[in-house]
Amino acid sequence: MLPEIKHQRGLIKALRKNAQNLTEIDQRRLDTSFNRYPLIQDLYQRQLKLRSMLKLKTMNKDMCRLQIPELMDLLSELQSCGLEAIKTLSQTLTSWIEEILRMWRFTRSNGNTEGYHRKMKLIQRRAYGFRNFENYRLRVIAQCG
Repeated sequence: MLPEIKHQRGLIKALRKNAQNLTEIDQRRLDTSFNRYPLIQDLYQRQLKLRSMLKLKTMNKDMCRLQIPELMDLLSELQSCGLEAIKTLSQTLTSWIEEILRMWRFTRSNGNTEGYHRKMKLIQRRAYGFRNFENYRLRVIAQCG
């Protein structure tokens, strides 16, 4: 990030917001910084585009095929950016491309399984040192239903 804006928390907060959630003050801060640093405006626009693409879900195969080149173009643009952090972001997203495409295509999540797993870990932590598996099993059933 640019050293001049590193400590401007209001601007950083505005840069993290979606365009529809900006207040008038946030918009003025952004406009001022965009006039002063055009690179920030370019990155902000790409961020909004990337966010909108990552929010896409439940698309059919044909819709996914149309979005893939657009996503790959955006990632290659980010890779060619001069900032090291943006290049790292591009590399990370490229390494997760299959998972992103699956997210677009399918809506299933393993959130419930992860929630039960977390509850079971908490029960184990509370019962550290106890050896009765039946007692543990009953606690899991009581907590998880």
